[in-house]
Amino acid sequence: MTWKDPSLNAFFNCINIILLGACGVLVSHFLDVKSGQSEKNLFPALAQIIMSGFTGVISGDANDKS
Repeated sequence: MTWKDPSLNAFFNCINIILLGACGVLVSHFLDVKSGQSEKNLFPALAQIIMSGFTGVISGDANDKS
């Protein structure tokens, strides 16, 4: 049986959390644009993606340590 590096698994978990947060923000942004509640400006969506990814990684990291 081969040994698997646990840090690589944690890295992919962080990437998955960031990607899921980004997908959720993009869907929310597109729905807001379609309904007329937001403009077609991607800067606020990009800022929300960064915040969502950061929050997801922090909460995921805190969840792993408890």
